[in-house]
Amino acid sequence: HDVMLSENVTPSDLSRWPLSGAWNRVRKLRRETSLGTSRPETDRSLDFVLCFCSVAKSPGGGYPAIEDELGWLAELLEPKALEHRHRIRIFVKEKCSDSARHGFEESLRAALLPYAKVVVIHQINDDLRADDATAYLDHLAGEQYDDLAAWTFFLHADAPEHIHPFRLLEEVVSAALAGTLDEGTFPFLYLSHNYLDLGTSKFTWDDYASPKLWRRLFGSSFAPPRPAVKGYCCVQFLVPR
Repeated sequence: HDVMLSENVTPSDLSRWPLSGAWNRVRKLRRETSLGTSRPETDRSLDFVLCFCSVAKSPGGGYPAIEDELGWLAELLEPKALEHRHRIRIFVKEKCSDSARHGFEESLRAALLPYAKVVVIHQINDDLRADDATAYLDHLAGEQYDDLAAWTFFLHADAPEHIHPFRLLEEVVSAALAGTLDEGTFPFLYLSHNYLDLGTSKFTWDDYASPKLWRRLFGSSFAPPRPAVKGYCCVQFLVPR
């Protein structure tokens, strides 16, 4: 990126970039889309799993209280809703169920149904804590385990705050709907640019809930100390079925 901005691209720079492979892939995808030979309908289905809080809450660490909203998702799906609505499902995981705003489900479902054939809003009741990991695990361990879409986006309700530029998500969604994504090439695609290291942040690994959750999740008799745990906050990613 820095080299391109400097307008000083040398043969040595080019030799380190897989430009030939990238160009061949672009040509292959162009042939497939122009000939209508992209992936079948069943391989172009999309699920969106969203970690959501219907009331204003602070994420901790001195950050201000924020109330989640999904207007950005409607804007993302609206341009081709008539063509792709039947391929899309949205699963909203309400992680603040202990204080969820009364009646929010109806208004949220009505706002999203024009863009997805299914909109499910599920309140998570967790004894320890509710965050993105809880929401994602709830989806994988729930009724959808045997009925997953070809591609699943696991996202935060404030996804635009974590994906820079947001055009990345727009283009990946378009590619998945067009059938030009291949699970062999994209077995996992990380979508966030903001993260916190659990080993250095006191706000992402506490001394009570986190060790207890670790022992239950992994069936372990002990949990590692906080500095030994390496992970991320604000995790967002795409995975194939």
